Amino acid sequence: MKITKQELVKVIKEELEAVMDEDQGAFVRGAKGGGADEISVEKIRISPDGSFKARLSSAAMEKPIRVAGRLDDDSRAKLKQGGALAADQMDPFGKEVLDLINKIKATYGNDVPPPIRKLESDAMKAANKEGFASSPVKTNIADYWNDTLRYHQRTGTRPDHAVISNFNAINTLMRKV
Repeated sequence: MKITKQELVKVIKEELEAVMDEDQGAFVRGAKGGGADEISVEKIRISPDGSFKARLSSAAMEKPIRVAGRLDDDSRAKLKQGGALAADQMDPFGKEVLDLINKIKATYGNDVPPPIRKLESDAMKAANKEGFASSPVKTNIADYWNDTLRYHQRTGTRPDHAVISNFNAINTLMRKV
């Protein structure tokens, strides 16, 4: 049995209408509304945990639609840095970890190695004891240390005693989580 292109399009269109229970002709023909229209956000509310609700509208839609979702970690971090979202509250455990990292950073002055900056960034994202339980700080503490040692090998320097002792203290804290 031969079928023409127009007959195939008609069959697909009928199947889409049956499945979606709405007219899909514009999408089948590739006309305006088939992904070509701009979608604008009328309202958006983002909670500190990154979940959001928004109202979207487009020329192709009869009325605005409501959507909900969750921002990824990078987007939340950018919004927090810009002050658009409240920063996570740091508990005493988080403050203790960040104090130890700051002591490590102080020994380097303005030349803080990249693994230490990454450690600090990940620690700030974790913020509290529950956050550290699943954070990269806990799972990758040995990697931060090894990368710091590699940095010192490349630069031909030795890590200061404060760096060693504070890394050990962070490692001990991470075992408690």
